[in-house]
Amino acid sequence: MSSQPTCNTDTHGAPGATPDAASQAPAILVIENHPANRMSYEMLLRIERFRCTACATADAGWQALQTSAFDLVIADLSAGALDLMAHMHEDAAFAHIPVIVVTGDREERSEQGARNAGAAAYLVKPTPNDKLLAEVRRCLSGESA
Repeated sequence: MSSQPTCNTDTHGAPGATPDAASQAPAILVIENHPANRMSYEMLLRIERFRCTACATADAGWQALQTSAFDLVIADLSAGALDLMAHMHEDAAFAHIPVIVVTGDREERSEQGARNAGAAAYLVKPTPNDKLLAEVRRCLSGESA
C-alpha cells in the first residue's frame, strides 16, 4: 500500500474543546471514498468531541496509521477496508485497533468476509448517526459485539 496521503486531519479536537480535552479525546481514522459521506462522518465525530482524521483511500489511511496514533478506524468496504485490515493485523503495532466497516453492501457473504478479516462491527449504509455512535463507543470501550 503506497500512495500520496489524501487525509484531512483534525489537530484541534471538536469545536469549543480546550486544548487539554482535545488531546485526550479518542482519535478516530475515517476511510471513506465518497466525499459527502466522509465529510458527514467527520462532522458527526467532531461534534461528539472525537479527534478525526479522514482519508479517501485505504492507502492514505495506512500512511496515516503509520504517522499518528488512533484508537479506532471506520473504513468503507469499497475504499479498501479489507486490505487495510490485512495490513493492520500483520503488524502488532496496529492489530489491536478496532475497525468498524461501513458499506452499502447488504450481502451476508460480505459481512462474513469483513468479520473474518477482523472487523469489530459491520454497518450497512445509510447508517443512522445514533447507531454509528453506539458502535464507536462500544468499540472504544473494548466491549464485544
